[in-house]
Amino acid sequence: MINSPSPEDCERIASRMDGFLYRCRYDEELTMLFIIGAVQATTGYPRESLLNNCELSYARLINPDDQAMCRGSRIRAIMDDSEWSIDYRIWHPQEGWRWVNERGAALLDDNGEVAYLEGAIVDISARKEAEQALARTTHALRERFKEVACLGEVAALTNKDISIDETLTAIVGLLPSGWQYPSRCEAIINYRGKRFATSRREPHETRLEAPIRASGENVGQITVWYVLPPPDANQPFLNEESVLLERTAIIIGQYLTRKHAEREREQLMRLIEASPDYIGMSNPKGMILYQNPALSKLTGFDTAADDLWLRDAHPDWAASKLYQEALPAAAQHGQWQGETEIFDGQGGTIPVSQTIVAHTDSRGDVEIFSTIMQNLSASREANRVKSNFLAAVSHDLRTPLNAIIGYSDLLCRSELDNKQREFVALTRRASDKLLLLIDMLLDLSRLEHGKLKLRREDFDIVDFVTSQVELVKPRAENKGVAVKQHIAPEIPRYVEGDAARVGQIVSNLLGNAVKFTDTGEVTIKLEQASPDWIHIQVSDNGPGIPEEERQRIFDWFSQGHMGTEQREGTGLGLKICLELVRLMGGSIDVDDNPAGGAIFTVIIPLPRAAGEDNRRSSQADSADNPATAQSRQVKPPESSTEELRRTDGGKLNLLVAEDEPTNALLLLRLLEQYGVQADLVNDGQQAYEKGSSGDYDGILMDAQMPLMSGEEAIAAIRSYESEHSKEPIPIIVISAHAIEEVKNSALDAGADQYITKPISFNALGNVLKRLAGVQAIQL
Repeated sequence: MINSPSPEDCERIASRMDGFLYRCRYDEELTMLFIIGAVQATTGYPRESLLNNCELSYARLINPDDQAMCRGSRIRAIMDDSEWSIDYRIWHPQEGWRWVNERGAALLDDNGEVAYLEGAIVDISARKEAEQALARTTHALRERFKEVACLGEVAALTNKDISIDETLTAIVGLLPSGWQYPSRCEAIINYRGKRFATSRREPHETRLEAPIRASGENVGQITVWYVLPPPDANQPFLNEESVLLERTAIIIGQYLTRKHAEREREQLMRLIEASPDYIGMSNPKGMILYQNPALSKLTGFDTAADDLWLRDAHPDWAASKLYQEALPAAAQHGQWQGETEIFDGQGGTIPVSQTIVAHTDSRGDVEIFSTIMQNLSASREANRVKSNFLAAVSHDLRTPLNAIIGYSDLLCRSELDNKQREFVALTRRASDKLLLLIDMLLDLSRLEHGKLKLRREDFDIVDFVTSQVELVKPRAENKGVAVKQHIAPEIPRYVEGDAARVGQIVSNLLGNAVKFTDTGEVTIKLEQASPDWIHIQVSDNGPGIPEEERQRIFDWFSQGHMGTEQREGTGLGLKICLELVRLMGGSIDVDDNPAGGAIFTVIIPLPRAAGEDNRRSSQADSADNPATAQSRQVKPPESSTEELRRTDGGKLNLLVAEDEPTNALLLLRLLEQYGVQADLVNDGQQAYEKGSSGDYDGILMDAQMPLMSGEEAIAAIRSYESEHSKEPIPIIVISAHAIEEVKNSALDAGADQYITKPISFNALGNVLKRLAGVQAIQL
C-alpha cells in the first residue's frame, strides 16, 4: 500500500517543475501564504522573501502593463467559476523581464466568498522567445513576399511598351502595396521636374526617400509616407520597406538609363541616316554589317542581301592599309584616322578622310568597328582652286612688281636730286612691303595645305640672330628704342634646321616688338631648353596684349590691341609664326612683361650640328660684330658698275626669253648696266630655236610663255644638246611663279637655277658673275 506523500515529498516533487505552486490571499498584494517549488529560479527571490510579503509582495513583480490584464482575467474566471490561464511578465533581478504562465482558481468559503487563490506559476520565457522569433520570421517572410511581389510588378511595368510617363504613373500607384499598412500609405515619384503621385497631398516628416540615378546622374526621387500615423510611431517603417524603396529606385534608374540610351540611339540613328558623310560598321574581321543611306547610295551595296567585306568597298591599296594598319591601331588605341579611297559604284574611286573607332565588350575585346568617311574630292578641288588662284594672283602681281622694283633700281643709278631719290626710295619701300605680303599669303597657303617642306641644314645661330637684330636696329633707333640680344653661353654656335623659316619667325617677332614699342627696349634671348631644343624669347615695352586677345592675335589679319593708334602691317606675321612653329613641332606663347609690354616665347627643335665644336673653334666669333650682320643686308645699287667680262675677256652674250614687254625691256636695261649684250625673244618656240644654236653664254628664260612654255623649251633644248653631243648651255629661269611645283618642274626639265621675280639689280649681278665665271658676291 502506497502512503500519501508527506510535505517533504511534495516539496521535492514541486522543485522539479519550471515554476512553483502557491496559495495566496485575494488582495491587492497577492499575499503569499504557501509557496512550494522553484520559487527562486522563477522569480529571483527566495521563498521566504515572498511569504506573507516578508520583503516584497508577488504583485509588485508583475509588469505594470500586464497588471490590469491579470486582474481582469482572474475576476472573469471567479465570476464564471472557472480556472484562469494568464501569460504575463515578472521582474527577475538578474535576468530582467521573464514570461510566466499562471494557471489557477479561487477557493470559496462557506458563504461563497473567495477565501484564497491557488494555482501554479510556470516560467515560459523560452517558449515565448521561440514564439516571438517565429512571429518575426513569419512577418519577415510575409513582408519579403510583398517586397518581391511589388518589385516583380515594378520590373514588369518597366518592360512594357509604354511611355516613361505611363510607366512611372503605374509604378507610383503600385508602391503602397509593398508596405505593411498600404491603406495608410501614399507615394510620389519626381522625375526631371515632373510629379507622379497617388494624391495631391504633400508628404510630411514621417516618410522614406530614395534617389533615382540614371546615366550616372540624379534624375529624381521616390517618396513614401503615411497619411495616418502607423500603430508603432517609434518605428513607422520597417527595414524591409527601406530596402524595397531603394531597390525600386534602382529598377526605375536602370529603366530610365535604358530609355535614355534608346532615345539617344534613335536620335543618333536619325543623324546617321540623314548624314551626307559615309558611315558604316563592320565586325572585327572586316565584314560590313551596316551602311548608312549615303554610303549605300555611293557603293550600290545592300548589306542585308550581300556578303560584303571591307576589301569589296575599297581599292587594294586602301583595303591593305585598313587591314594591316587601321584596324589593329583602332583595336589597340581605340581610334584610327587617315586618308583612304572608296569605290564609287561606277568603276571609279573617291578620296576620303576616314576615322575608325573600336567598340569593345566588358572584357576589352573588339565587338564592332564603326567608321565615318568624309569625301575629300570637294575640299581637294577647293584647295586646288584656292592654290591656283593664289599662284595666279602671285604671278600676276609679281610681274608688274618686278618692273617697279627693277626700274626703281635703275632710277637709283641715274642722276637724281635729293627729292627725286627720296621718291624712288619710297616707291622701292612700298614695293618691298607688297612683295612681303605676297610671300606671306603664299606661305600661309602652303602651310595650311601641308605643302611647305622644312629644310635640314647647318647654320650659325649666333651670327644669324645678330644679323636679324641689326636689320631692325635702324628702325628702332629712329624711335629711340634700344634693341638688345642675349645668347646664353650653352647655346651651340651651329645648329641644324631650316634657317630661312627660323628667320621668318625671329624677324616677325622682332619686327612686331619694334613696331609696338615707342619707348624702352626690345630684347631677344636665346637659351637652351633641353639638349636638342632652343628657347627663343622676344620681349618689348609696348602696350601689352590683353588676356582675352592672346589667342586672337594668331588669327588671320589680326593685329591685336592697338588702342586708337593705327599701326602698319598685314596681320599675317603671327599667323605664319604659329603655323611654322607647329610645322617644326614646337610651341609659341605670349605673356605679360613684368616691366610692361609683352613677351613672346618660342620653343623649337634645333639640335647641335655635327662637328659644331670644330667649326666653332676654327672661326672667329662674330656675334658682336655688326659688320657681319650688315653684310647680309640687301645693298642698294651703286651709281656705277664695272662692265662684266668673260674670263677670256669677251662680252657676255645672253638670250632673254620674256613675253611681257615691260619686264623684257627691264631685263635688257639691267643687262646694259652690266655691259652685257642680249637678244630678246618673246615665246618659247623662239627660245628653243635660238637657244639651241650655241651662240649664247646663257639663257634668261621666263616660265610662262606662248607657243611653248619655259619648261617645254628647256626640255627641247636639253634634248637637242643630248642628240647632238653639245655642251649644255646655262639656263636660268626668272619667273613670277613662286610655287614649288613650277620651280621643281623647271629644274627637272634641265634648268640650272630658278629665281623668283621680282629680281633686284644686285641679285641679277650675282647671276651674271656666275655666268661670266667670276665669284659672285654674297648679298
